[in-house]
Amino acid sequence: MSKVIQYHKPEDLLEQASLWLAKLDRGLNRAEQRAFVEFMQHPQARATLEELAQLWDKMDVLAKLVDLMPPTAMAKPSRHFSWQVSLSMAAALLLAVSALFLFPVHQSLPVATAQQTIQLYQTEVGEYRRIVLLDGTQVSLNSDSRLRVSFTAKVRQIYLERGEAFFEVAHEPERPFNVWANDRVFQAVGTAFSVQIDKQKVALIVQEGIVSVNKADEDTALLAETLLPDGQLMQAGTRGEYLPLQDSTAPIVAKELEKRLSWRQGNIIFTGDRLEDAIAEVSRHTRVQFEFIDEQARNVQVAGRFKLGDVDGLLVALQDNFNIHYQRIGDDRILLSARSW
Repeated sequence: MSKVIQYHKPEDLLEQASLWLAKLDRGLNRAEQRAFVEFMQHPQARATLEELAQLWDKMDVLAKLVDLMPPTAMAKPSRHFSWQVSLSMAAALLLAVSALFLFPVHQSLPVATAQQTIQLYQTEVGEYRRIVLLDGTQVSLNSDSRLRVSFTAKVRQIYLERGEAFFEVAHEPERPFNVWANDRVFQAVGTAFSVQIDKQKVALIVQEGIVSVNKADEDTALLAETLLPDGQLMQAGTRGEYLPLQDSTAPIVAKELEKRLSWRQGNIIFTGDRLEDAIAEVSRHTRVQFEFIDEQARNVQVAGRFKLGDVDGLLVALQDNFNIHYQRIGDDRILLSARSW
């Protein structure tokens, strides 16, 4: 079964507070005002918002906070929690310095300062995670993925180290949003797109807006705090694949877009795919190993919508609808064949 993580830690409150800070900055509608009042019932909510506003130089937002929720209407902030937040930020700063020595030069981080935070997010095989970054950007992290986030007052740096992530970028034209993956950097201001690493290949899908694609070399790293010049502009409804010596781009129709991003809804879709290709995609989401007994089975075309991680449901559908027979060997190995045993 697919696994979506629920969070009840201080870090969760930081992520929620960052999202509310972004919403306060652009203004709340009535429904959001009611939801915000509920959020502020948390005894550490005000202290967390104030910490973030000071960190990102958004003190003007606090004036809106006072209008909505006067201090007398709130519980006093916990000193213990404020100490926790300060400690987590100090730890992030220490991690920023350490990261300068741990990661490759072509993914060099900006110089660590008191205005910088670095956060690490990752998922195991079969795990999916939804994240809200400090600027309000929403990220969906696919199975077996790892993401490193580095924010300063001037630039938002995202390092996809493995797997796949979908970004709904908070609109901040003055602070570029860069996603580094292998030897490419994808830059957006306010848009929605996915980036996937598959060994040496990087795949980009642009759902909304425009993404600029650039080579991730030392010159690019020096210009990372500005809008990168001379990049290949990828518009909504396009897909690109990037290898060290070969690039390819093409339009992507709505049905194909839905198929490739269906993992965000906990599904996997096949539309006449070869079974061998379909199983390769399934294998990204489970530790179960599949083996083909005959070549005929590899080339059977399969179609349908399946739940991520539901191996039993997939096997029943393959047998009932596509005449693919299976045999379990232990708990983590399955044999597939177009002929019955």
